[in-house]
Amino acid sequence: MTDFTPEFGSPPAGYGGVDDPLFLGVEPMVAGLFVLLLLGVGALAWLMGRREGAADGPDQAPKEIHKRILKAAQTALSAPSDRLHEKAKALRAVIEDLLGPVIVVANGMGAKVKALDEALKGEVKEEAKPSPPGAAKTEATSASSAPVTVNTVTVISPAPPAPAPDKPKTRKMSHEEQVEAIAKAVRTFHDHWSQTGARVDELKAARAALSRMPPREADHGHHGGGHDDHHDGPKRVWDR
Repeated sequence: MTDFTPEFGSPPAGYGGVDDPLFLGVEPMVAGLFVLLLLGVGALAWLMGRREGAADGPDQAPKEIHKRILKAAQTALSAPSDRLHEKAKALRAVIEDLLGPVIVVANGMGAKVKALDEALKGEVKEEAKPSPPGAAKTEATSASSAPVTVNTVTVISPAPPAPAPDKPKTRKMSHEEQVEAIAKAVRTFHDHWSQTGARVDELKAARAALSRMPPREADHGHHGGGHDDHHDGPKRVWDR
């Protein structure tokens, strides 16, 4: 069935059949292939960028962490007294955000590792022993324990015991004391953190230690039938 019946005559030339619509002047199939090609190129570029970012990330992360913390430290160092507490608190927040888990590990293991090192060293610090009872005292003590003769019976009165040392007490700092303490702490931290090369190397070493998989347990232990590993000096566990 046509749109025009014979009694109305044939349609004018301008109203004839229309071909499939064009997309920007090209065939629909060609346009679709072009869109797919663009999507493929975009996906490839995204994957390459992600791969390059993953390759650069490990080297850039320690430098960027150091840069952010150093900037916060410099801001706190140059802050006036009335804003020192605020800027020092902001510095502590940046440190916590960027290195919080690392600090937790270091604080948790620091004292324990030091005790282990002292035990392996095999030395112990002996505290000074108190003088035994009856030992010679100072003149003041001797005078206080001088013998007293009562009815031809000599009585030696003991020296009074030394007073027990006071236990350390915690008190609230005054505003001036706190400002001085914060300023000193910020200055000390800034002096330490401003050594860029050493600090970045430490961050890289920490990252490498946390990223390195230890060898399998089967690779540990002694080799060569009773060979003593200690004559060559200390070695890492996975080098033995």
